[in-house]
Amino acid sequence: MPETAPTPSEVTQLYRVENPNLRQRGESEVSHPEIVGQWFTPSPEWASAFLRKANAKPGAQLVVAEVPTEELDALHASQHPIASKMDYQGDAGGNYIVPRDGSYKTTTVPLEPVLGELYGMRLGELSKFDEAKRRILLHLGDLAAQQEQLP
Repeated sequence: MPETAPTPSEVTQLYRVENPNLRQRGESEVSHPEIVGQWFTPSPEWASAFLRKANAKPGAQLVVAEVPTEELDALHASQHPIASKMDYQGDAGGNYIVPRDGSYKTTTVPLEPVLGELYGMRLGELSKFDEAKRRILLHLGDLAAQQEQLP
């Protein structure tokens, strides 16, 4: 009897908004620099909350990490040897530490074309901030639709 192909594992997408062009705090100011840039959430809306800071200078981007669903629990901040001892923002969107060493596929989406005229603008006004988040969510929907059309 022929072997059947293994079923690909399900993947959960995790998100973060960042800007590599923002001046990072000095290592002496960051309690654990080894996990800076590795905090992700399963909620694109929660990740977008960081847009106000990231959008302050050119270079804001959305990073989407693809994590096998069966590995998700092990990446939760509460399971991480360093993050589990830290006082981090609540778990409203979920906090996951995803290594940026290439062990998980990540896609970086520059936000300038997504945000249009809102890019680089101060987003303190709630209506502008909400519109920026709406555009990111629409763009993610477009990306998902494109992925579904791939063979």
